[in-house]
Amino acid sequence: MLQGCIAVFQKILEEQGGGEQKILDEYVPANGTYLIVSKDGTIRVQEEIQLDKKTKEIRKGLHFSELCFMDYHSRLISMNKPIDAKKVIHSDNEWSFWIKKDSLVSGKLTEEIIDGYYDTLLDPVGKKYGKSKEAVRIYRNFEEKNGAVDQEALERCRKWIKDHIFSLEGIDLSKKDYLKIFFEASEEEYIREDQRYILPNIYNNNDYNVEINGEIFGLPDDNLGMNVKKPFLSIKTRKYPAPYLLNEHQVMQQKEFFNYLTNQAAIGRLNIYVDTDQNKIYACGGNEVCEEHINSGYFLRLKKGKETEIPWQDNLSGYKQEMDIPFYFRNFTNTEYTRHPEYAKRFGKIERRNMLKDCINDVVFWNYLNGNLWLEASEVSTVDDKMRCDILRAREAIREWSVTAFGVDQDKRLESVLEPTSLNALKRSVLENQSERIDWQLNFRWSSKAYFSKEEDDSVGRSACEVMEYVKQKILSEETSYIEEDHDNEYYFAVGQLVAYLISLSKAGDRNQALINPFLNTTSNGALRQRLTQLYTKYNYAISDGSRRVKNLLAMIMAYTPDKPFDVEMFIWGYAANNIVYTKEEKK
Repeated sequence: MLQGCIAVFQKILEEQGGGEQKILDEYVPANGTYLIVSKDGTIRVQEEIQLDKKTKEIRKGLHFSELCFMDYHSRLISMNKPIDAKKVIHSDNEWSFWIKKDSLVSGKLTEEIIDGYYDTLLDPVGKKYGKSKEAVRIYRNFEEKNGAVDQEALERCRKWIKDHIFSLEGIDLSKKDYLKIFFEASEEEYIREDQRYILPNIYNNNDYNVEINGEIFGLPDDNLGMNVKKPFLSIKTRKYPAPYLLNEHQVMQQKEFFNYLTNQAAIGRLNIYVDTDQNKIYACGGNEVCEEHINSGYFLRLKKGKETEIPWQDNLSGYKQEMDIPFYFRNFTNTEYTRHPEYAKRFGKIERRNMLKDCINDVVFWNYLNGNLWLEASEVSTVDDKMRCDILRAREAIREWSVTAFGVDQDKRLESVLEPTSLNALKRSVLENQSERIDWQLNFRWSSKAYFSKEEDDSVGRSACEVMEYVKQKILSEETSYIEEDHDNEYYFAVGQLVAYLISLSKAGDRNQALINPFLNTTSNGALRQRLTQLYTKYNYAISDGSRRVKNLLAMIMAYTPDKPFDVEMFIWGYAANNIVYTKEEKK
């Protein structure tokens, strides 16, 4: 997978003239104050670079491009491979000097540390690589081809830093960001000294390096920290235990690709789509998707931390956001939603997968899904443990359906997780006594059933609404009317109506959860009848003896024996709908 992505990335670089320009065009330096010191020792450039965390816009100065080049060629591979053993100085060559401003304020930066940094650059074999024969060999090979460090230039930079770093003026040291100082040098000099650091450090551990036909192969350091603390990464049955090995050319290509991914992650583009047919890469925001058709390729989900990680990836095959059959979110109940007018805006035709995912996030998961879609299980946080479990249960199927559109029987998988989670959402709304949300979620469930059954009409939701009319006619009838055989939906709707009416007679302050919860957890009709009898016994003192509607409701319930198990959806529909017992008589 990774090599396929890198191959596409390299082709894009070649199409743009080769080199690193694509990376530099989208490069995002760390927040901080940037200085360029000219060869005569004066500060030629002083600029602030700031990335707005909300808008992802970068505050740039006139010399932003120049600073990006210098910055890109002065970065450490990781903080585990510093030039400065104390990890106070974060740059990798004599032309640059990076520190956190806090190091100046707190006194962490000392002349001793400055000397240690430049001494290591001057003699890396003696100061840094001496314990690793492989690192020494790689460095010596580079030195033979490119020469030793320019000692005169290094000492000039060292002197300037020691003379000025503790007395710089016009710099806000209160900010928790970087102070980066660059010295004027040619692009070739920056690239050469950057390579001097990179080549001995680019592999995860030089102990895993092997030489084959005069060429060095090693374990790359990107997204893979293989060491004695992680023996499970070692493949013991092989001569070389490393999972895979790359030569110098390949590992540099992988580094370039991860540098590109790091830039995208820095500006919030966490969804990466790689089209291996068209040789294109689409970088999208964390909650965005690619709108292009991709016949074959890969999807990468990035995570920004100390390093850019790829915690989740998937294949792409025939990817497209357009749904084969539109999803119609219908307002079957014709509710006006006066308290929540925003609910009504969701109704309509949905033709794109990500739009349906956002609808599911809103209706079923109370806007907690999108923020938890990619988090580690331990990091998922919601209103309660039940919703947390529902999100963990459903999110993989939702991701595959909406973000990558890949997998066998996608609709069936989505349906299998939406059925229980949307029902749990309904129960949660009942306990919260949110009548309009209950109605909204019922409309969504009925719309979902119509979509997954591939029916073009609205028979699912329409039949549910017809049930209410049938029950209403029976309750308001002058004579007792019974439910016909095989009409379980009417029965469970009527039970919901009766439970809502009896609970309305309670004079308790917080009556909803304690009284309705036992019914929501019912699994059989026998238990349902038992709890209904208990509730009726408790509140029948408040029922008028002449209440014809209540008698009709009781009679139709007690005279009917359902064939199907407890239908909690129809029960909730009856419970949440306007109570027919309280319906005003229509004037004749």
